[in-house]
Amino acid sequence: MIHTAFIHDFSKFKENCEIDRRVIEALGDALAGSNRPLIVTYRWPTMHRLDAGRLYRLALEKGSAGAWYHAVAEEGVDMPASSAKTQELLDWRPNHSVLLADLDQAQY
Repeated sequence: MIHTAFIHDFSKFKENCEIDRRVIEALGDALAGSNRPLIVTYRWPTMHRLDAGRLYRLALEKGSAGAWYHAVAEEGVDMPASSAKTQELLDWRPNHSVLLADLDQAQY
């Protein structure tokens, strides 16, 4: 897993998103032809770490070369994303607690 370390200066949000896009594109270019998937996660949508781990394993075991998979259990507000296609392709469903329920239980 690689984190692109998004720059949190929101006064330059558009420029920061462009930097992230170039990093992700470079990773995709590096993986091209390697028969390895690229799994993209987003900052605002959430997922339990155990669901993410299971998804990464499934992507490596069952994923298609060059495919992009979205590791999302809950859609984000500022950056909506969906894992519906990923769930369908890899027969995967997130089944651990969602962020707000997890925070309510204070088990972090």
